[in-house]
Amino acid sequence: MDLVCRPVETSDYAGVMACLERHNMPTASRERWLAIWDEYPHRDDFKDIPRGFVLDANGVIVGSITSVWAKYWLSGNQLRATIAGNAAVDHAYRAGSVQLFGQQLLQPGVDLYLNGSASANTSKIMDTLKVLRVPQPDNDLGFLWATRGSRVAHAGLKRRGVPMARALSWLVGSGLRLASRLKLRQAGGANYPVAIEGGFTDAFDELWRTIRDRSTTLVGFRDRGTLHWRYARAIAAGNAVLLTVKRDGLLAAYAVLMRTPHPALGIVANSVHDFQCVDEDPGLVGSLLHAAWKETRARSLDLLEWFGFSGSKRAIAERASLLRYRLDVWQAFYFTRNRSLKQELSVPERWDFGPYDSD
Repeated sequence: MDLVCRPVETSDYAGVMACLERHNMPTASRERWLAIWDEYPHRDDFKDIPRGFVLDANGVIVGSITSVWAKYWLSGNQLRATIAGNAAVDHAYRAGSVQLFGQQLLQPGVDLYLNGSASANTSKIMDTLKVLRVPQPDNDLGFLWATRGSRVAHAGLKRRGVPMARALSWLVGSGLRLASRLKLRQAGGANYPVAIEGGFTDAFDELWRTIRDRSTTLVGFRDRGTLHWRYARAIAAGNAVLLTVKRDGLLAAYAVLMRTPHPALGIVANSVHDFQCVDEDPGLVGSLLHAAWKETRARSLDLLEWFGFSGSKRAIAERASLLRYRLDVWQAFYFTRNRSLKQELSVPERWDFGPYDSD
């Protein structure tokens, strides 16, 4: 049987969804699937870049991987990047996994490849292909604040194999929520009022220009159009919340919280998916963190969680966190064939990698 690795075509929709479904992975309507690329505001810059790749066995899709287009900014230069999205390969064709990922890695015209949500199997493939790990210290270490203490306690005790976890969780959990709230005070005072927004305004374009021009790290485009493309549907569906802070009448910071189920742990988190400030003002960070905690409680979610990011905002979050959680595998990888870009990205100071940089 002939096995071909080729760029995905729009006519492959049914085959790709069937492949994902066979692996119990999320599927999407044809409209939503095509919107990943057709509604991307900078799509004209990616006309020559495939939407992903498939493994085709005599007309049957037995493997697929999505390429999410993304524009980045570093040291005054725009970069074209692809972010690895959902990937699945049927068991009988697992040997083709390396070919599938290799095709995505080495495609021409792309400045940078990112993979921020690698599974255990994908992480092994990345290491096999010698894809570089993002050199951001402790990117796999998360900070947690419990809002429903008993549920978080039960998940933690069960994960550690503690006998009578459910019974003990009520005792342990009663203190977790209070301790999380007290610890959060170390984020500093909530110096600024925080608003919940229904969408992205022109003010985000001005904020993005300021962040871009001041940034010394690799930073993904966060103009109004890109943020709307990324989060508008989730906000409208109630699966994401946009928090904003103004200073001197201007938009100065924002955070996007994403509802994130953890079925294996039996809990649902409010994850800090994006967190940007115009400068290093700790009051902006503290205000957003306090508001994020309150919003997590108001939505009856189990905990607030933070993974990734760097600089002062991460330092403040770390100082103010009660619980820590380290991922089972390293998830953040990057690749570039540009030697000067590779050298520049080899140092931790060039990274502010977070959930926004994954699919």
